[in-house]
Parts: sequence; structure tokens; C-alpha cells
Amino acid sequence: MRPTRREHETHRLINKERKSRHIPPVKWDTYMHRLARNHSRKMEKAGRLFHSARPALAGGENCLMGTSSPKAIVKGWMSSPGHRSWILDPAVKRAAVGISNRGHGRGHHTYVAWSFSGSSTFRGKNIYIKYLITLMLFVIYLVEYISSSLIGELRQIRRMLKRIKRKV
Repeated sequence: MRPTRREHETHRLINKERKSRHIPPVKWDTYMHRLARNHSRKMEKAGRLFHSARPALAGGENCLMGTSSPKAIVKGWMSSPGHRSWILDPAVKRAAVGISNRGHGRGHHTYVAWSFSGSSTFRGKNIYIKYLITLMLFVIYLVEYISSSLIGELRQIRRMLKRIKRKV
């Protein structure tokens, strides 16, 4: 699986953010690229944003839905404290970006994943804060997923009740 120009450019811009803060660059990793690309495709197929079920100690990921320009992708992550902390974490050593936007038409989005790992990604004095942020993000996405499913079911029930009301 070959990286696209946009994937490489997004990775370059992440390293530019790190360099401007005197943090060593992240090395492009083909395994992380495969994870990121596959995850972005899974999100696109599902039509929603979610995090993978990879064990947290193996690394992590930043996900994004909506924008397709590398500059906007990195800007989005840098304006989110949780995502920004991972991008600027000096313990992150290897990473890659996966972008999927093969679909077309109304309601179509670009799905982006940045998979990362490092020998000490989850070590150090901030381990609990980072773990808590990751857990909170997971809970938020879970609540969003459940609520979006419930909204659809509630709309179906409302339509059914209206039909019954007309008959009564």
C-alpha cells in the first residue's frame, strides 16, 4: 500500500509542528500506515468517526472526519488539546497517516487516521492524564454513536405512532 501525497504532506506538517517546538520528528512507519489507512477506510465504510480497538499500550491514533487538506487536518488536531498532546508527545517515535475519501456525493466526508507508537508512548509522569483523556474520548464517541442510533429508532417509533394515531 503506497502512501498518497496528502498522507505524506500531513505527516510532514505534523513534523513541522514538532520541529517548531524543538521536538524530534516522527519517523514514517509502514506498519502504522497500514493500520491508519485501514482504519480510515473502516470509518468511511461505516460513515462515522470512531477509534480502533487496538490495545492502548501498543500506541494510539488521532482520527478526524470532514476535511481533506493536509493543512486543515493538522490544524484541526492542533486545536484539540487531546490530539495536540499526542502530536507533540516526544515519546511518540513512529507514525503514519491514512486518508480515505473514495466515495462521492452528498454527505460524503474524508476520514483521516494518524496511527502512532513509541517505545515509551504511555510512560512518564503524564501517563494517567493521557490515559484518562483517551478514555474520555472513547466514552464521548460511544455516547455519540449510541445517541445517533437511538435518534434513528425514535424517529421510526414516532412515524409508527403517527400512523397508528391516524387509524384510531
